Amino acid sequence: MRRVPTEEDIQKDQPVKKGETALCAVCGAELEMDQESHEYLCPVCDSEETE
Repeated sequence: MRRVPTEEDIQKDQPVKKGETALCAVCGAELEMDQESHEYLCPVCDSEETE
C-alpha cells in the first residue's frame, strides 16, 4: 500500500469540479461515482492503493 502524507489524503477527498466533471485533486483524472456509496472514486489513485 502506498503511504501518502495527511495533506495529500485530505486533498484527494475534495474533488475539483470543472464544469459538470469532477476531477481528482491529486492526479487530475476524471472521477467516477460509486453506485453503492455515492462517493467519487479516482480510477488512477484508488487502483494504486488496492495493489
